[in-house]
Amino acid sequence: VAPSRPSRVLSIPTNTWVQPAAPSQVLPPGRSGTYDSRGWNHLRFNPATGKMVLFDGYLEPPTYPLGNIYANALWTYDPVANRLVLEKLNNWTHTDAGTIPLPANASDPTPYDRHAYSAMAVASSRNALYVWSGANNRIPDNYRGDMWVYSFAKRSWRQLTGPHPFNVLEQSMVYDPYRDKFVLFGGADTGYHDGSQTWIFDVKSELWNYAAPSFEPPARAGQSLCFDLTRRVVWMFGGNTNGSTVNEMWRYDPRANTWSQVSVSGPRPSERRFANLAYDAKHDVMLLWGGVTASDAPLADSWIFHPSQNAWEQVTPANAPAAVRNYAEDLDYDVANDVFVLNTGGSFWLYRYGGPAASGASANGAGVQFRLISANPTHHSTRMSFTLIHDA
Repeated sequence: VAPSRPSRVLSIPTNTWVQPAAPSQVLPPGRSGTYDSRGWNHLRFNPATGKMVLFDGYLEPPTYPLGNIYANALWTYDPVANRLVLEKLNNWTHTDAGTIPLPANASDPTPYDRHAYSAMAVASSRNALYVWSGANNRIPDNYRGDMWVYSFAKRSWRQLTGPHPFNVLEQSMVYDPYRDKFVLFGGADTGYHDGSQTWIFDVKSELWNYAAPSFEPPARAGQSLCFDLTRRVVWMFGGNTNGSTVNEMWRYDPRANTWSQVSVSGPRPSERRFANLAYDAKHDVMLLWGGVTASDAPLADSWIFHPSQNAWEQVTPANAPAAVRNYAEDLDYDVANDVFVLNTGGSFWLYRYGGPAASGASANGAGVQFRLISANPTHHSTRMSFTLIHDA
C-alpha cells in the first residue's frame, strides 16, 4: 500500500494541453548544476511518492559536461509544485576518451550514461525503478545490455547480473502490478535486429524468462506499450517493422500468455514509431501524442483510444505541444492528480481527459475494488471484501 500523502489539488481545464512555467529546480547540497534534457529521456509515475520519475540529463561542467545525449541522472517532477528535484546522479562522466566511471562509483555503483529508450518502469510493490539496457557506444560491449534497480527508500542503485534478453535497442517494457512482473516486447536471444520476443521479469525472484507464447507480433522497434489496469492486459501500438512504420494495435494477456491483433474501427493515428502512450484507469482511456514517421518527421497530434470500443478518437485542443524531432519526450499518467504529464525536451505539458469516469473505477485509478457483502443500510456492523492490485 502506498504511503499516505497530503491531499493534492491540481486545477486545470479538461480536454486541453496546459504548459506550466519553467519548473523550479532543487539540487543536493554542494551541487550547482542544472537539469538538462537529453535525447531519449524517460518519465514514469511512481505511485508510492505521487511524483513523476525522469531518467534524464544533468549539466555541471567539468565533471558533468554537455556534448552528449546520454541520460546521466534521476529526477523527480511534482506537477502540483511544478518542481524538479535531483534524486540521484550517475557516478560517470563523459570525456573525449569515452564514458568513464568517477571514483565515487566504486562505493556507490550506478548505471553508465545511456540512451534509456523505453525499457524503464516503476514497480509500485517495491517503490523501485527498473532500467533494462540502453546504448552508449563508448562502453565496451554496451550492446549486450544490463539490468539495474533503483531503491527510492535507500537512494541507491543495484545491478542485477542474472541472464536477461539480448539488447536489440528501441524496445518497450511495462509493469503489471497484479502479477508484480514486467512485460517486455521486442527482446531477442542474440544479435542486433528488431526484436520479436516477449520476455517477463519477475520482481520477486529478479529473474527474466522468455514467455514463449504460441504466436507473437512481427519483429519491430520503437513500439509503444502501456498496461491496462481494468482488463489486466498490455496494449501495443505502432513501431517500425520491415523498414516501414505501422499503426497496428496489439493486445497481450499475461495470464493466458496470448497475443492478438485488435481490429480498430473508424479513424486512427497514422503510421509512426516512438509514439507516447499512457493509460488513464479513472476514465478507461489511453492518450497518444506525437511520435515520428518512417522518414523521421516529427508528429504532434493527440488521440484518445477507447479500449471498451476498440476505437480511436482524435482530439484537437486549441493549445498543444509543438512537434519535437530529437526524441526527447515521454508521457505517463499521474494517478494522484488525474492528469497526463508530458515532457518535451525539458518543457512540461499537462492534459486532463474530460469524459465521464468509467463504471466501477476507483477514486485514484489504481484498480482497487471494494464489494459490500452484507446488508445496506445496516444498524450494527457491515462486512466488506476488497481486492488489491498486488500482495500488500
